[in-house]
Amino acid sequence: MLGLEINEMAHQKGVLRTPVFLRQIGFTVRESRTLTQKVGILLIKETTIQRLCEAFVCTPNNLFRWYGNGDHHLSQLNISATINPIAFLHNMNQQDVEHLLERAEQALTESQPSTAQGQGRIRLNVNRLVAQRLVQKPQVYLRSKGFTETETRNLLAADRISVKVKMLERLCIVFQCLPNDLFDWEGSEEHYLNALRKRPAPDLKTLLSKLPPEKVQELLRQLS
Repeated sequence: MLGLEINEMAHQKGVLRTPVFLRQIGFTVRESRTLTQKVGILLIKETTIQRLCEAFVCTPNNLFRWYGNGDHHLSQLNISATINPIAFLHNMNQQDVEHLLERAEQALTESQPSTAQGQGRIRLNVNRLVAQRLVQKPQVYLRSKGFTETETRNLLAADRISVKVKMLERLCIVFQCLPNDLFDWEGSEEHYLNALRKRPAPDLKTLLSKLPPEKVQELLRQLS
């Protein structure tokens, strides 16, 4: 099962009280409680994913965890145990703490990630994934993969604002991908989430038509 795991991300960042931190960055008490509950959130807005990514300076891959078979491709989302910054600092002498602070300030200066909201938006881009597979009728294709007519219409809609976490899991399984592959960035190229921006799906059919048959077969064998 795919689940949203905010507490683990907060732990890695040294946040002691995740609900308090979420309220400080603009989430309501109810939103904070829902996002941190152990049962997991079932429906999440695209804007919420963006706000969490900006708050923790991360990408969607860092927000989700796979609870299931370790051989599943989604198990790549599970980060191994990391050092807790707070506990780590308690065991350091003052000189080492000051050195760490200098290194952290230098790293921040070098990266300068822009986390200001209003510069763009994260969008679920199922149409691109379908186009990559040379599907002529996206609705029919998604229906053949088990999605209902309503689900298909919502997934392909441009005005969609939220998505079920279970739906993200199904999409990741159907397209053999990770959450980052499902989301696209529309907005400023200076924003660090621009790393999610996807180039237009190439015309694979035209590319393959220009190759000799043996080259096409060789490429397919390499991927099989």
